[in-house]
Amino acid sequence: MEDEEWHRVIDVTLNGTMRMTRHMLRVMRDRGRGGVIVNNASVLGWRAQQEQSHYAAAKAGVMALTRCAALEAVEFDVRINAVAPSIVLHPMLRKSASEELLQELESKEAYGRAAEAWEVANVMVFLASDYSSYMTGRGDFGFQPTELNMSSRSVPSGVRCIPRNHQAALNYGEKS
Repeated sequence: MEDEEWHRVIDVTLNGTMRMTRHMLRVMRDRGRGGVIVNNASVLGWRAQQEQSHYAAAKAGVMALTRCAALEAVEFDVRINAVAPSIVLHPMLRKSASEELLQELESKEAYGRAAEAWEVANVMVFLASDYSSYMTGRGDFGFQPTELNMSSRSVPSGVRCIPRNHQAALNYGEKS
């Protein structure tokens, strides 16, 4: 791997997360009403995969950033957590990975498939909701399907999950 590729991945993945976390923490601090930041990490932050050292290092950094920033944000009533999913199918992954590689990675998953983006989004909704009000600094909130299955049937009724069709809007505070 060339230095340029290493620096690009670190800059986008880790530095970009730091910049956004820093900006939103300042906004939330200044408005004085607290808030929640949910960062996007990856199981590669603690699990090795060949030819992914730059990405794994960046995602491990996102996890450490999340834990440290969460401690700093407590005084402003801001919670900071991260999701760290395994393989998630999305258009960019389908374009950049061969079908053979995707099948190999999916075969190693507990359900024999990759997560869908909406499944990860549901975990993010949970972390942003009051149902996780005592959680902060969880940069290791990785999940495999056997560890956490956030289907609409398993989420408390006050949390609006993003359905498979991605069309519903989230409405926090609405009475069920």
